[in-house]
Amino acid sequence: MKETHKIIFLSAALFVSSVLLPSCSEKTPAKDPPAAKPKLVSELFDSIEKGDHAGAVAKIGRLRKIEDSTFLADTELLERQNLAISQVQEALDTGNIDGAIEICSDAIDKIPKNDALIEIKKTLLSLKQIEVLVDAVKRADDSVALARAAGRLKTVSETYCPAGIFAKIANEKLLLAKKMMSKELKLGIIDLSCEIISTPQKDNSVKQSMMALLFVIDQDNPLLNPSE
Repeated sequence: MKETHKIIFLSAALFVSSVLLPSCSEKTPAKDPPAAKPKLVSELFDSIEKGDHAGAVAKIGRLRKIEDSTFLADTELLERQNLAISQVQEALDTGNIDGAIEICSDAIDKIPKNDALIEIKKTLLSLKQIEVLVDAVKRADDSVALARAAGRLKTVSETYCPAGIFAKIANEKLLLAKKMMSKELKLGIIDLSCEIISTPQKDNSVKQSMMALLFVIDQDNPLLNPSE
């Protein structure tokens, strides 16, 4: 009889154990004990001071699991912002403006209504536009293309103060485009005059059309006043 009671007792104990104790597959990561909080706070401020924003975000996450607060939530947002800004700067340091824009856009999606990141993205988009226009100025192979690219570069640079140096370059390129246009016009007048002279009299209608064009671009051309 005593053996029967012993078996029943052991069975009940095993049943209680199975209910109260989680299985291995259900184990959750152990949280930092309250005693770890002062050390974590110290490490957090050390990370912030060193500019280790990724480390700061990780430590804030651990602190919030121990005891959450508005201060920690706000600090986490700030450090996530600072982390994104540092990553943007790293991309810019390698000349990767597209990468910087992508990082900033991703951060804005994760940290909505962040004025600092929104302003940074506007600046990055201006830098990208300037980069494209500077490249267009370099590749321009005629006066019209050069004048168009330089004019747009001047406008964009004047609306973004740090890019003032590009406004000066744009002005220089506009002057160059003007000189190129003047030279191209003179060469065009010479070519047109030669065409008029070499056109047979029988093609009078063609010749008159060319004379009319010459009158528009060079009214003092000797061909228009043969008696002088």
